[in-house]
Amino acid sequence: MTDASGDTALLAAARAGHSEVALQILHSGANPAVANALGDTALHWACYRGDLTVAAKLLEKGAPAEAVGDVGNRPLHLAACSGSEPLVTMLIVSGAQVSRKNDYGNTPFFLAKGERCREVIARLEQASDPEEVLSRLVAVEEQRKAADLAEAQQAQQEAQALTEAEESAERQRKAEDAEEDRLEEEERLRIQAEEEERARIAAAEKAEAERIAAEEEAARLAAEEAKKKKKKGKGKGKKK
Repeated sequence: MTDASGDTALLAAARAGHSEVALQILHSGANPAVANALGDTALHWACYRGDLTVAAKLLEKGAPAEAVGDVGNRPLHLAACSGSEPLVTMLIVSGAQVSRKNDYGNTPFFLAKGERCREVIARLEQASDPEEVLSRLVAVEEQRKAADLAEAQQAQQEAQALTEAEESAERQRKAEDAEEDRLEEEERLRIQAEEEERARIAAAEKAEAERIAAEEEAARLAAEEAKKKKKKGKGKGKKK
């Protein structure tokens, strides 16, 4: 799908500088070579913004390094404008020509910002053996890629170590919580057992007290009954 200007979702993301979105769209299989009505591709906009990561991925996926966009600008013109020497080097290594002119007659060197950008382009323009210069640039680009890969691996290792540390801390926390719960339950059961034992002793004492009271009451009643009988027996003896 495209918008009114012919921009695809990939091109729109690159133009807006939404690098992560552009990378996700690329990962989902978007065509990196599609151009809008002006001829601009996502690579044009990635270069305009100096977005080395998105530009590298676009080139890796097959985006044309020599695509002609608005006013005849190629990606190298826009990379030169961004002042990104690594991006300029990457495009040249990928086949971008330093001698191309846009509709205003400007070469990438004329538009380049930054001494290092101009130096890279000038070396090729002025070289008696462009292939030798290009081979050196390829070596520089390979070094950059190796450095980027090492940095990415380091970041991945650090992220993994952080994840493992967080998981270990979470396991430790859960173990501590479980031990705390166990101790609390143990204490609750101990208190419950003590309360039940006190209740049992109190019930036994009450039963014993009631038994004694009953025996005493029975003895009292028996004594009263015996006393009554004794009085009745005396009364009968006097009548005779």
